[in-house]
Amino acid sequence: MISLICAYAAVRRQLDLPFSFPGTQGNFEALYQCTDALHLAKATVWMATEPTCANQDFNITNGDLFRWNYLWPKFAAYFGMEEGPVETVNLSDYMADKEPVWQRAVEKFGLRRQPLEAVALWSYWRHLWTPDWDIVSSMTKARQFGFQEVIDSEKIFFRTFDHFRRERVFP
Repeated sequence: MISLICAYAAVRRQLDLPFSFPGTQGNFEALYQCTDALHLAKATVWMATEPTCANQDFNITNGDLFRWNYLWPKFAAYFGMEEGPVETVNLSDYMADKEPVWQRAVEKFGLRRQPLEAVALWSYWRHLWTPDWDIVSSMTKARQFGFQEVIDSEKIFFRTFDHFRRERVFP
């Protein structure tokens, strides 16, 4: 997800376009949640080592909820872009001819050389930003069994943006 956001921002920025949300209006306003990979790894270790977790299944998310309409303006500010309106686009189609634009960004910002198609799985956007309903998985069972960890999704986004920027993956 974060690679999609960063590469999309880089291309829009190169084209001097606002940072418009590429999903649906309903998704933009719905409740959403994410799962950070390190958080999931910690939960997996907990499940594997806690005897009461044997033969159980659990939902694992960061444990917080957000709305894209709250975070997207903050993302735009981070990338130094004007926020645009919701602009539902098929990112697979939209990004199909953007390789030259991406390569200009790579040159301009001294980024790692990699083709745009390798940067993100563009078809994944449908899963992320088209459902017009709240995306909420209950963490109740995991909490009842003892997994109490909660992390702040907004902080994870910006921490990862900063990491990618330091590593010259995205501008």
